[in-house]
Amino acid sequence: MVRIIRICKGSLLREIVGAPLRRAFMLATTILAASCATQEPASTAVGDYLSGRLAAKVRAVPTAADAFEQAHLAAPQDPEILTEAFYFNLAAGDVEAAAQLAQKIITEVDGHSDGGLAGLVVATRLMAKGDYAGVQDVLKAHPQSRGQKAIGRSFEAWAIDGRAGAEAAISALDAAAASSDQIRAFTIIHRALLSEKAGRLEEARAAYQLSLAALNIPPVRAAYGAFLERQGDADEARKLYDVLSGEPGPEREGARRGVARLEAGEASDFYADPTPAQGAALALYAYGYGALDNMVERVNAAARAGANVSRVSYNLPLAMMQLALYLDPALDPARTTVGDIFALYGDQEKAINVLSKVSTASPYYERAQIEIAGAERARGRPDRAIAILQRTSEKLGAGFSARFALANLLANEDRPLEAADVLTEAINSFPEDFSAAAWRYHIARAEARLALDDWPQAEADLERAVELAPEEPTTLNYLGYSWAERGINLEEAFALLEKAIALRPDSGAIIDSLGWAYFQLGQYEEAVLRLEEAAALEPADPTITDHLGDVYWRLDRKIEAQYQWRHVLELDPSEELAESVHKKLKDGLPAIDD
Repeated sequence: MVRIIRICKGSLLREIVGAPLRRAFMLATTILAASCATQEPASTAVGDYLSGRLAAKVRAVPTAADAFEQAHLAAPQDPEILTEAFYFNLAAGDVEAAAQLAQKIITEVDGHSDGGLAGLVVATRLMAKGDYAGVQDVLKAHPQSRGQKAIGRSFEAWAIDGRAGAEAAISALDAAAASSDQIRAFTIIHRALLSEKAGRLEEARAAYQLSLAALNIPPVRAAYGAFLERQGDADEARKLYDVLSGEPGPEREGARRGVARLEAGEASDFYADPTPAQGAALALYAYGYGALDNMVERVNAAARAGANVSRVSYNLPLAMMQLALYLDPALDPARTTVGDIFALYGDQEKAINVLSKVSTASPYYERAQIEIAGAERARGRPDRAIAILQRTSEKLGAGFSARFALANLLANEDRPLEAADVLTEAINSFPEDFSAAAWRYHIARAEARLALDDWPQAEADLERAVELAPEEPTTLNYLGYSWAERGINLEEAFALLEKAIALRPDSGAIIDSLGWAYFQLGQYEEAVLRLEEAAALEPADPTITDHLGDVYWRLDRKIEAQYQWRHVLELDPSEELAESVHKKLKDGLPAIDD
């Protein structure tokens, strides 16, 4: 709804009913006098402010940044617009513009309270320029909030390294770590990097080992492996790479390359002599990684509880990753995270632009190409996405993650035969040490073969998956449910499902499988107990909700059944499920004799 309100002769303000209304009206009144004298600036400020608010609401970060920037130019004295322009420019990746706005916040906004973020951005710009004294001055004058204090301490240490060397930086870190366990946990990786830089190798080794426990993030694991390579400790390096080889994507690829270097008698120079900018970038990445991890955990919990999480903002971790890339453009873990967030926001073009900068030499190249393909499919270009994944698989040789993504894409495009062929090619070329991840490929090929109505081959894949990963709940669940659904091997089927639940008791999906297996066998009293438990754990899952409606119908609880089916339609079901539910709401379930 839009109303037109006349403020003064020749001046119009569009007041949009909703959250921005009060703020827009306040903005208009603060610049009313200027508006009546020169109408265009006021109109521009209000319109751009509202455009920025709308763009922010739908997570269109670059659009919001542009709108708030224009609003700031039209109303340069408004502190809220200045702050919004600063924050969205930062999230969009325009650190230079954000730093200029941050300086204005520091110098012009009385009593500004941003947790030290403006000061951190100014310090980041100074770090990039090599003005280490300036970094220390800004951080001292504008300290970080409690949550971000560890970043400030890390920045100070790297600024000291730039001015006075690694030994002085280590002393500063030790003093900071003594004041707080949280700061010590966050900064221990910087102690490791600086200790190696200072030639204090045993201290570096101990600090690296502690950092794996305190801050177990991808660059830390890669840095420790590279350190072990440089120290000639091949046995410890191999142990680390054996662990990382079981991880998906970039870490597995990094481990493969690490083993290849060991066999060739070479060593990585990753973080061998980091610059202050690289060290500070790692601090920013670590903070952003932790913030994102915590947010995703809360969002998943909210989604399981049935909350709408479609517009959650990840701008804080996005801003931290953008700052990290500004200082270290080669920090590909940060680059792929930025791309992932833009893709999640629905800005596929921005995601593709960011991810395309990951070089073919990077362990993150395969993951970046997979994400680019996903973005292309989201743009309605599945053939282009398929071509990207095919090219990536061929280019990388091993390329198992790209092949897996390609098979999933083909399956989603209703091309199961091609999907099965791609997975067969991957499975036949697995190295001997790939068994930790191989079960996923057998599960995927089983799905493709089921789509082709080839149950014997699908069953063989499911059994192989359980053989490869006997403690993995997904494999147990899939085989157990498939047997129970067909009424075969029932004793073994229910044993597999019960074991899967014991391994993952909070999984509504697995509990649903057991309940649905009982339903298929006509054991409705047993089924309803399990399905109600599954629905309580994951109330926002449309499939579980649909199953609960079905069992209520069979138990002659038809009003409850219809309530559950109607609820399915509120949970964003697939087209196929929605069509099925509409039919059940009209006709109910067919009689069992039918």
